[in-house]
Amino acid sequence: MTAPEACLTPRGSWGTCIQALAAGWILPGDLCPTCTEAFTAALDGIAGPLKWCPAYIHRAETEETTS
Repeated sequence: MTAPEACLTPRGSWGTCIQALAAGWILPGDLCPTCTEAFTAALDGIAGPLKWCPAYIHRAETEETTS
C-alpha cells in the first residue's frame, strides 16, 4: 500500500501526511482528510473494524464533502 496521491496537505520534502507521520514529524491528528481516511482504512484492514474517535470520523467525512 502506498501513501495517497491526493493528499490535501503536501508536506514539502516529507511528501504526503502519511509519509510525514511515518518519519515522526506529525501525529495522526495532523493528517489531512484524505490521509486520515487512508490511515483508518489501513488499520481497519490489519485489525478489523475499529471503534474510531469521532474526530477521525469527522475529518475523513470532511474529505468526501470537499473533494
